[in-house]
Amino acid sequence: MRLPAFLKSMHWTVRTKIVVSLTIIVCIGTVSMLAIYLGLSLLKQAMKNFADIKEPSSAAAYEMEINVNGMGLAVLKYLDTGNPLYREWANGDAEDFEQFHARYLRLSRTPKTQELGTVIGSLYQEFTVLGQTLMQKRDEQAAVLANVTNNIEKINTIIDDELQPTVDRHRPSQSAAGLS
Repeated sequence: MRLPAFLKSMHWTVRTKIVVSLTIIVCIGTVSMLAIYLGLSLLKQAMKNFADIKEPSSAAAYEMEINVNGMGLAVLKYLDTGNPLYREWANGDAEDFEQFHARYLRLSRTPKTQELGTVIGSLYQEFTVLGQTLMQKRDEQAAVLANVTNNIEKINTIIDDELQPTVDRHRPSQSAAGLS
């Protein structure tokens, strides 16, 4: 390696060597710090973009999941109890899901996330229809049960009030024959 002329003429004392070494170390440190600062600035910008786009999208997806789970639980509880509070709960979760689904679709930037949002919306519609159908069938079943119970009560009243007084309990075979 060829040294510049001013370095050849310079007498290298220990003091000079220390000063030159420290100068080189400071220059390398400064360049490293500038590179780190630039990298951190780029990282900060990437994190800001992530927070502005990805985080709300992830939050919307999480909220959709919570509302679907809530709807499923509310439907099951309604089927078990028939309590109208659970139907309202399912309807409220359905409204919340639709809001978060719309937000997710607005925030979707790639064709893949847009496609996933469309599939989720389609599956959600099927899920909602099934839940509403199950709750409606439960209501119909409850109405049929109430009608049957009412008719059994009427039959029991007729037997107790009209038929039993005419039955001779000492001679059941004659009483049965008298009815025909």
